[in-house]
Amino acid sequence: KDVASVEADENLQLITGPFWNVQFLGINQTVAPFDNLQFRQALQYAVNKQNIADAVFYGNYTLGAGPIAPGLLGYDESLAGTYSYDPEQATALIAESGVTELSFDLYNRTNSFWPILGQLVQADLAEVGITANLVSLEDAEFFDSLNTPGEVGAFLNDWTWDNGDPDNIIYSLYASPRAVARLGLEDPTINDLTAQAQVESDPAAREALYTQIQQLLLENSYSVFLGYPSRAIGTVAGVSGLVLSPIGNIVLREVDIA
Repeated sequence: KDVASVEADENLQLITGPFWNVQFLGINQTVAPFDNLQFRQALQYAVNKQNIADAVFYGNYTLGAGPIAPGLLGYDESLAGTYSYDPEQATALIAESGVTELSFDLYNRTNSFWPILGQLVQADLAEVGITANLVSLEDAEFFDSLNTPGEVGAFLNDWTWDNGDPDNIIYSLYASPRAVARLGLEDPTINDLTAQAQVESDPAAREALYTQIQQLLLENSYSVFLGYPSRAIGTVAGVSGLVLSPIGNIVLREVDIA
């Protein structure tokens, strides 16, 4: 929220840089009502991603497409058009799904912007007749619950890359034991495509594999990809050499405050 005021102040300066992070609504397809594909797809249409961008991040946000963040091999902006914000379509899919128990616990974190983001998602779901009971936990308890198979049906979370490779999220969240524990996800096609992409040396062929994987993730609504936040740091004017690492670190070794 302070980006514009920092930029307008001649005594300050704004430091920005790429940030490889994606925020998402995770869905465990083995837990009712998320074992119903139409219900999962309804969630895609119900969440107003633009509202999150505006209300939580003051526009410093790219709306979600797939799990792979902008700037990385495999990011495909066109995937953002797979599901648009459409509460009427969400309501229709809920009716078609036959799901009648429209209340569930939505696990969330207590720190930073997460409470506000959770309240916005909760309000969006309420608009289509879904009651999401926010369960807000400190990080240690939150991740302990997530890693207990079958305990959590839906949760809000993010992923920040450990490196600059798309496999860092695709394998870690959608083709590993963590995928089974958190999402009830053990999709042989996704696992096979992920294994192929791990050893493919041609960048174009590798990108095509990641496009296939992301399309499958969206078709089956294993997650709702909310978006990719930007990062910025305000400093006094004259600070030089400050670098924001795309994996979330603040690099200080070359900083000069003279």
